[in-house]
Amino acid sequence: LTDVKVNGRSVTEGAWCAAIAGHFGVPVLAVSGDEAAVKEVQALVPGVEGAVVKWPYGFHSARTLLPEAARKVIGEAVRKGYARRASIAPLRTETPVRVEFRFKNYRPAEVAGWLPGFERVDAHALRYKAKDMPEAARLSAFLQSFRFDLAP
Repeated sequence: LTDVKVNGRSVTEGAWCAAIAGHFGVPVLAVSGDEAAVKEVQALVPGVEGAVVKWPYGFHSARTLLPEAARKVIGEAVRKGYARRASIAPLRTETPVRVEFRFKNYRPAEVAGWLPGFERVDAHALRYKAKDMPEAARLSAFLQSFRFDLAP
């Protein structure tokens, strides 16, 4: 996948997972990752604590904290988030959930586009209206594990 959108907004894995947790009323108290991922979840979930442990330089390079330093930064963010857990609300996603998946190659969109409920956006993208985030998550798992090359 090269992009995933939820209700028209591109999201990272952190925001995707926060939306799934929010469906069940579970707030995200802390997020860890590179600076862009942390900023995205913090923008969506007011009050969530962030632990930045990686700064990207390019597609295949980044500056990272050493494991011991990263554990300290993450541990502190989790402690702070847990201490303020009563003031952090779950991320609620408007339903039905409109999800759009963009693939690096055209074949997944071409093959899955024949399935009921899918709308072909363009040569590389599909759109689907899921009733909620758990259904969107099941759909995502299917799209990421199906053999689109049609090989046995």
